[in-house]
Amino acid sequence: MGAAPASALREEEARSVAILHAMRDFIATASLDGNLLFLNSSGRELIGLGQRDDIADLRLPALCPGWQPQPPASAGPDQADAWNCESSLRRRDGSEIPVLTMTVVHRDPQGHPAFISLVAHDITQRKEVERMKDELVATVSHELRTPLASLRGFSELMLKREFNEEKRQAPRVPRHHSKGDHPSERAH
Repeated sequence: MGAAPASALREEEARSVAILHAMRDFIATASLDGNLLFLNSSGRELIGLGQRDDIADLRLPALCPGWQPQPPASAGPDQADAWNCESSLRRRDGSEIPVLTMTVVHRDPQGHPAFISLVAHDITQRKEVERMKDELVATVSHELRTPLASLRGFSELMLKREFNEEKRQAPRVPRHHSKGDHPSERAH
């Protein structure tokens, strides 16, 4: 390979690495056994690792506890080399961040698995919105059930009791209100 093609190749590689570092998601490559080979700047920041900290001892299974090193059993043949799942990233301080991951198995020219790449997108905000939605649904459901339970209990009680003829008569509600008695007529 001549000097010009080698220089062009190095420039293209430098552009590719710059693009990976500019991405806001965790992007890593790893050996087939999970040892990290590359971790972009955002990935380092997300897990609390400094830009100059060594990644040689980092492993995907330790960083991403729910990570699946193989496609799920339910994956079809078109998903054999790439799959998504929800997981979490473990930060240096031990806390975890919910993420949506995409794992890709990269193959050598002979078709054998060569290395793995993992992209993890932080879904903390989405999880918070889901939690708030679930909380709202639970609260509304409870608030709707509470008066209905009271009414049901009162109705059952009324059906079980025996009343004389006078008490069985529906109460008479006056049809004529004096001015200002009806809520719509009150001054605001």
